[in-house]
Order: sequence, then structure tokens, then C-alpha cells
Amino acid sequence: MRKLALVASAVLAWTLPLSAQVAQRAPSGPAPRLADGRIDLSGIWLGGGPIANIADGLPSGETIPILPAAKAILDARLSKDDPQASCLPSGVPRIAPYPWRIVQTPTHVYFLFEANVHSCRQIVVDGRPHPPDPDPTWYGHSIGRWEGDTFVVDTVGFNDRFWFDFKGHPHTERLHIIERRSSIDELGSSEETRREYVRGRGRRRGRPSPHRVATPSRTR
Repeated sequence: MRKLALVASAVLAWTLPLSAQVAQRAPSGPAPRLADGRIDLSGIWLGGGPIANIADGLPSGETIPILPAAKAILDARLSKDDPQASCLPSGVPRIAPYPWRIVQTPTHVYFLFEANVHSCRQIVVDGRPHPPDPDPTWYGHSIGRWEGDTFVVDTVGFNDRFWFDFKGHPHTERLHIIERRSSIDELGSSEETRREYVRGRGRRRGRPSPHRVATPSRTR
């Protein structure tokens, strides 16, 4: 794995509003729970954050601290070279603005994507650690755990091929992402996610808002 870090840490605040049509169909009421009491994230979801430019999701006044080598890559990129334009996986945390599904089991959580390319992101929740030197992949190696009602996902082992957004923000194989998803009251409006891009000294946090548009009972 390459050891040169090109992108400084940044965490984005993302909000993607539902269309009026989808909002009318969005479920309401308490978030569903499994037999063991944990939040059931299964269902069809919509949204995940700004896809044009990740900087749009930062709190007011904040910027992405980017190293000169990464800035040169960003400035040289053209939209036609975006891997998504070739129907390749979007990587993490980028999510296309189309519905996607979460499937939750006792040992794994799966994100199923149909936009651009049919692909699956796998999160293991059986307590295993990351392998010492994972092969770089589009979605990396993800391990999940529960902290109360918050689902925490830690991911390493990325390749450096996917872009963070249409603008072309880059990263290296040293990318390390931590995500937090918390259902705190109502479905459809209360899902909160924090995605943390950690490098060296800094950590910045924000809150995106993907929305569940179908409950597990409607989709299984």
C-alpha cells in the first residue's frame, strides 16, 4: 500500500432533501428494531450527500485542507475521466442520487447499489478486526459495531481510483473513513451520519441526512 497521503482530513455535513413525491411515501413513526433491540437499518434509502463537490457539505467558513500534490491532481481532472462515467463503483462516501438498499443480518450489513453499476458494499459486524494489509478495493474493508443506537463503520483498504465527487477530489490508499449512523426518533427525517476523514492532527465532523423511503416490512 502506498504511504503518501494526498488529502488532509475533512468531514462533511451532507443534506439531500427528498422530492415531494418521495417524501409523501416516506415511512413515519419510530425506527424499527430487531429482536435483540438494535435499530433495524434494512430498507430502501435515498440520498447521502453532495455529489458535485464535497466542499458544499462543510460547515460555513470551513474549507478542505488539501495538500499541493492533491490540488494538482484535482485541477488536472476532467469530468469525462470520472470513474462513475465509466459505470465503475462510486467508492466511499460518495453515493449516487438514486435509491439504494440496506440489508442487515446478524453478521453482515450490505449496501446494495443499482445506479451506474450494480455493486455491493459489505460491512462485517461479527467482531473481526481489519486484516493487517488488505488488498485495495473500491469499497475498502469495513467493520461495524453498535454504540447504543449508533451504527459505527470503520473502513480502510481503499484503492485510489474513485473520486469523492464530480469535481474530482482525490485520495490515496491510506484513506481511513469512520461513519456513524443514528436513528434517534422518526424514520425518514432522523437518520444522521457522520463521516470522518482522518489524517495526522485533524478531524472535522458534519452531519449528512440520507432518508429511508421504505421500511423493512415493505421491502422484505
